[in-house]
Amino acid sequence: MSESDSYSESFSTADIVKVANRFGADLVMLAQSSEAMDATRAADVIEDIKLFAKEQYINRISVILEDANGDQLRARRYEVSTDASLWSPDRPGNNLWPKTPAGEISLVIHYANAWDSLGDVAKRNFKSKLKRPWGPTDKDTSFLSMGKTGSRRYSSNSYGLERTDFE
Repeated sequence: MSESDSYSESFSTADIVKVANRFGADLVMLAQSSEAMDATRAADVIEDIKLFAKEQYINRISVILEDANGDQLRARRYEVSTDASLWSPDRPGNNLWPKTPAGEISLVIHYANAWDSLGDVAKRNFKSKLKRPWGPTDKDTSFLSMGKTGSRRYSSNSYGLERTDFE
């Protein structure tokens, strides 16, 4: 698909990329402030997220900061919306996470029905285009031990990501 392909009357691939770039800005700032993800990995993850998003394979993305023991310190949840036309889009920000150089930032993609309906060959072909390996995980993305501390909305036309912060 090209950047001008349209998914519906309300958003295009360009809208998806615009919103994914805001997610990417968040991730880069989180990686820099926490020192828990290097710039190359962050760039690769962002490119992969864009590929997943353009195909509408994402329902939600969880971003988790863990310390060296694997304990969750902070988290973000980004929920995809295709009904965001009335949102007032926010700018990336409030991305100062504690320095955790021995820790790690993990991402979990929660797949949309479009991904689940693909056959094994189609999934394998798509995954061959990705920069990072993505596979099953047992990471807890409920964030029940943390409280909600904020939110933002990133949108372009009717495509959006609603961000919820946890700590």
